[in-house]
Amino acid sequence: MAPVRPGGAEIFRERVEKAQVEAAYWEGKLGTVHDLRVCLINDGTQILFAATYSDEFNPYVVDVINFATPWIDHMFTDVAEGYPGLKSPDALAYIAKHQVEASVWYGSNEDATVRDVARGQRTLAALGELLDAAQA
Repeated sequence: MAPVRPGGAEIFRERVEKAQVEAAYWEGKLGTVHDLRVCLINDGTQILFAATYSDEFNPYVVDVINFATPWIDHMFTDVAEGYPGLKSPDALAYIAKHQVEASVWYGSNEDATVRDVARGQRTLAALGELLDAAQA
């Protein structure tokens, strides 16, 4: 959760549609994100980045930097106060400064990775096709 610079809320609102359209592409490159929310809060004075991801925090952040920098930078550059860009040597310090760990978190399948869920969906679809063929 980071403060929004003056005029940043309007910039973010202009960029939201493109960011939403590209979400599946960029998150697909990571392969560890269960869900993600980025929104303005507190009357546009703060921006919230909230994600549920597989694995630990530090490897997740490194993956975001390695695979999704253009997308994240599109949402946060000139929006979040002091945002240095993910390729900056100051990026990790900026993230740590604004990080808020959840006091309560619940995951119904917390041990299942995104890849496990996708594999399970493919398996269920194949089983459904097999059962449909057997009934025909």
